[in-house]
Amino acid sequence: GPSIVLGNIQGEPIDVAWVDSSQVATLESASPGVAQVTVYTLGGPSIKLADLSGVDVVSLSGANTVSQIRVLSSSGQIYTLRGGSQWQASGTNISALAVQQ
Repeated sequence: GPSIVLGNIQGEPIDVAWVDSSQVATLESASPGVAQVTVYTLGGPSIKLADLSGVDVVSLSGANTVSQIRVLSSSGQIYTLRGGSQWQASGTNISALAVQQ
């Protein structure tokens, strides 16, 4: 299919994942030691989620809603967005994220 332009990504891209059929999330390094997740609605606005500070992030996984986005750190911890305002570690010793269709 045709390419999709997400918009102006502010940091260094790390990963991208579909959230649902009309939203895509990006994981980027916003500055040293700070990661940012941005959700883009196709044909609509983007939303920057809370920063992840002091976490070396490696991948991102989406699953039907913004609240189900997961971020994986290099140390094997999964981070989940809580209350829309902070990321919380919710699992350890994880080596990869996957999405079940």
